Order: sequence, then C-alpha cells, then structure tokens
Amino acid sequence: MKEIIFDVPLDSLALPVKGGVAAFDPVTLHIAGGEYAERIRGEFHLPPTLRGALPMALQQLAEVEVVHGGVKATINTGLLQWDLEEDRRPVASDFKCYSGLGIQSVSFPGAQVIEMDGVYATSVPMKFPDGVRINAWFAELPSPVQDVDGLALLRRAQHWMARWYGPDTEKIQTYAVDVPVLDITYESDISAVAADPLTLVEQRFKARVDEQGVEVIAETEVQYTSLPPKLDSPSFYFGKRGAVLFWLSEQPDQLPFAIIQTNADAWLEAEDFWDWDEYEEDYEED
Repeated sequence: MKEIIFDVPLDSLALPVKGGVAAFDPVTLHIAGGEYAERIRGEFHLPPTLRGALPMALQQLAEVEVVHGGVKATINTGLLQWDLEEDRRPVASDFKCYSGLGIQSVSFPGAQVIEMDGVYATSVPMKFPDGVRINAWFAELPSPVQDVDGLALLRRAQHWMARWYGPDTEKIQTYAVDVPVLDITYESDISAVAADPLTLVEQRFKARVDEQGVEVIAETEVQYTSLPPKLDSPSFYFGKRGAVLFWLSEQPDQLPFAIIQTNADAWLEAEDFWDWDEYEEDYEED
C-alpha cells in the first residue's frame, strides 16, 4: 500500500451537528486513504494531526471495497461486551441530564474517573469475542457544544488518554458512574481534510451503547470526482453538565476509533424502548 502524505495545512475540520451528534473517525479514514492512493490516484494527503499508529484488532476488522471510482473502508466492531467482574457489571438505569430531560443510562456500580481541567473522563474495559481487549471511553465537557471540530475531537481524545496513562494516574478515583445510552446514526462530508477539489471524502456512523455492550460501525468513503466536492462510592453522571464524547481505543499510543460527541438531543428518553435485533436489521437494510 502506498503511504499517505501528511502535509495538508489544516488546523480545524468543521463537523455539522445533526440530532445532537457529531462524529469523526481517523482509523477508517487512514485505511480508505491508503487504499485510494494504491488503487485510484497514486497519492492521498492528510493533515499532520492525523499521523499515528492504527489499532491492530480494529484494523483487522476493516472491509475495503472499490465503489463509484473510489474506495470505501468499513469497520463493524460487532457487539463488544463489558469486561468486568460480576459485581461491577452495568445495569440499565436513568437520570436527569443537563437539559432537564430524563434519559436512559448505563449504570456502573464502580468505575474509574479522572478530572482534567474541568473535564471528567472514564475508561471501561471491553473485549472482542476472541478475548482481545479494547477500552470504551467517555468524557463529559463542562457545557453543551454546538460548534464541533473533528481534528479537535481527535486531539482531545489523544490528550486525555495520554494524561490517563501518564502524570494524572494518581488522580483517578472510583465512582458509581452513569453514562447515556446511545443509539445514533450520523454522516458528514469531510472533504476539506484532503484539501483536493477532485477528492470527495464522506464518513458514516452507527453506534449503540447500553448495559449489554457497545457496537460501532464506522465507514469512510473516498471518491475521485471531476467536480468540486460537497460500589459504595460517590456518583458521577456523564451528561449532567454538558455534552458527552465517546470513543474506543486499543493502546494509548494508537489512534482512537470513532470519536462521537453527543448532546441531549441524541440521548434516549427514559421511557424509550430499543433492542439489538432491530438495530442489526435496520443496518442490513441500509
């Protein structure tokens, strides 16, 4: 595979907020970009911010296909289960979020939480069916956010992971933690990331987080076009103060996968009902 050239002078990537959701995935973008360089145009350019090692288990799940004069890379994690002892496994619950809405939540009786400059973050271990470990991350921002920058999401996720495993480790405390149940779909045009008027770059997401586990489907499509593109512990509720970020990671020095920011508009009301079988059927129909 030909290498991606990291020389695009781009410091920010505006993402539209749709139904309380904005998302950006550097992993499938890397994979699609590399395949696009190999199969379509001979090169693909990205900003230096996106340079990084790919998470190995997620990379192995990637499916790549040639479509419409371009390539599409898709990662479907399947249902990842919480890798926790019996007395720490989550249950379904609910709480009142910052907007005053009662929302469904995943309630962990004991989880590690760290505070970093007004941002609270937690990391919960999960595993693939073959036993390979992966971490689910949640970070609560101090207030709701409507203007979202994809590259800033990446920098924040990497910064918080580095601090979690680095100098702030001693600040980690155990809380009873609630995070919002997520059931989201999202798509966006991120062609600006390639800085090429003949290259169209689009991303699409489906994600579900509940007491059973996590499933994320992230997809990047890169096309060549002749036209310009278009426990007994204190409690902490992620979503009480503001927006909530979610992403997955394997190793702290690898790129985070599927960084999803959600506001109250995206969270399920406490009385809503949802099941995994219906979710899988909807995705297959799409």
